Amino acid sequence: MIKLFFREQKLDGGIMKLVKKCVKLIRGFLNAMQEDCVGAYAAQTAYFIMLSFFPFIILLVTLVQYTSLTPADIYRATQAVFPPSMDAFVLGIINEVYSKTAVTISLSAIMTAWSAGKGFMGLIQGMNMIYNVEERRNYIILRLQSALYTVVFVVAIILSLVVLVFGNSLHKMAMEYIPILTYVTGIILRLKGMVSIAILAALFMLLYRFVPNRKVRIIRQAPGAAFSAVCWYVFSIVFSLYVEYSPGLANMYGSLTTIVLVMLWLYFCMYIILIGAEINSYFEDQFRRVSYYRRMLREQKREEKEEKVEKKEQEKK
Repeated sequence: MIKLFFREQKLDGGIMKLVKKCVKLIRGFLNAMQEDCVGAYAAQTAYFIMLSFFPFIILLVTLVQYTSLTPADIYRATQAVFPPSMDAFVLGIINEVYSKTAVTISLSAIMTAWSAGKGFMGLIQGMNMIYNVEERRNYIILRLQSALYTVVFVVAIILSLVVLVFGNSLHKMAMEYIPILTYVTGIILRLKGMVSIAILAALFMLLYRFVPNRKVRIIRQAPGAAFSAVCWYVFSIVFSLYVEYSPGLANMYGSLTTIVLVMLWLYFCMYIILIGAEINSYFEDQFRRVSYYRRMLREQKREEKEEKVEKKEQEKK
């Protein structure tokens, strides 16, 4: 009984030590997030990406006018996206864009590239702050890279949304036109959540590897990338359910509800990306400290062994 009592006391003490270590780790992580201004950089990135949406929509609609689609076709397509209260506003933009020339395309393209590049510049600055590195790359090249990263980012998000939203339609099209791919699309459809998370995780690993000004193995970015991908996916589902079952939002913001919701969604998604970067940076520092202490202990043991050998040799003499 006495042995069992002391064993339980030892177990409780070990659990308490583990809890204290976890609390200390979480507290240090939250302090690191506060010092790195994660929320401010997330807001900056979301703002400029949101700012690029409007010239991007104008650019897209302007390019569509050179196809066989009519303003009525575009208007019917936008009705599925925007609330009824914005119908007159959207119809006015479509009619105005169809009456513009190629100058509108050029200006919209420039505004889109500038705003989107500015948004990613905020992400670059935030990651440089998190990883504690200085930005020494050429500014013009960096802006061009930011525009390229934006395109890749948007394509990856569209791919994940296509898998989630249009998975059933793609499967039916494959059954009708390409029966050979039916098995593959069926697997993707059954695992569409995992496929979307995998696409996002691969994208975030590339972001954490190439966006900040540092050289590191891409596999080391896996923990933060996996965290961000899962959180992004879960948050998007929870956010969509919240929007669906919260009619009070429309009463509060009126015709601006869609814009406000997109801004909130973007802000929290950028926050999740920066938290993933913070996870990589924080635990890299922790592992670096552990490896340093281990190396110091190994060196200390080696020195002690050498001293013992020297003492034995002196005693023999």
